[in-house]
Amino acid sequence: YSALVQKGKQLAADVNTLKASEETRKQIAANMKSVEEKIEELQKQKREVETMQHRTEMECMQLRTSYEH
Repeated sequence: YSALVQKGKQLAADVNTLKASEETRKQIAANMKSVEEKIEELQKQKREVETMQHRTEMECMQLRTSYEH
């Protein structure tokens, strides 16, 4: 009988460990999603900066051209 009680306690402990592991997995998944969203936002900002930089370079070239002529 005491072996069954021990087995039951072990199973209960295993179930709790699995539940904790699942919670950890869910938390990691949520963190990854958050990081992916931040990466997308940074990539969007990078594209905007590159676009502005290109526009500025084109304006500089136009100004230089109009100044030289």
